[in-house]
Amino acid sequence: MLKPDKSAQMSVALGILASWVASALFIGAYYHHVPSPAGLPVFKSWAASLAVPLLSLIIGIGLAARHRFFDSRMDGSAPDKGDPLDIILRYNQNTMEQLVIFAGAAALALALMPETAARLLPGMSLWFGVMRLAFYLGYKKSPTLRAFGFAGTFHPTLLLFFAALGSLIASHG
Repeated sequence: MLKPDKSAQMSVALGILASWVASALFIGAYYHHVPSPAGLPVFKSWAASLAVPLLSLIIGIGLAARHRFFDSRMDGSAPDKGDPLDIILRYNQNTMEQLVIFAGAAALALALMPETAARLLPGMSLWFGVMRLAFYLGYKKSPTLRAFGFAGTFHPTLLLFFAALGSLIASHG
């Protein structure tokens, strides 16, 4: 087992901590200051909440296609580690994973706590896009700097999932 680089661990930990603060401020401000979309049916709320996360993945796929088109790897061969295309493909993989979790958590939240979810999801959707951009730009600069964008996408989604799960348990308790 490799020993972790202490400075890299510190960079990641600071990125995670900063993302918690930024996420709470952004999503909290959105929740409290932007009016909830009135009367939007649950399915439409869920579909609308996926627009920005899907756009985040679409942009990444487009970037990968553009890189491959103007590169010798048009044949689909794997890029070298750290190559710009490698970073884009890693971004796409992680964005797909995050998108699946967000879509499931959003659906669960809308089904179990519709009023709260309807107010939270538009801000969370926008935040998802902002944090995916932070993930990509951080990764381009240094792999440890992707932690801010990763945590800013993942942790709010986890909180939404566990809040919905808690709502389910409370309603059956």
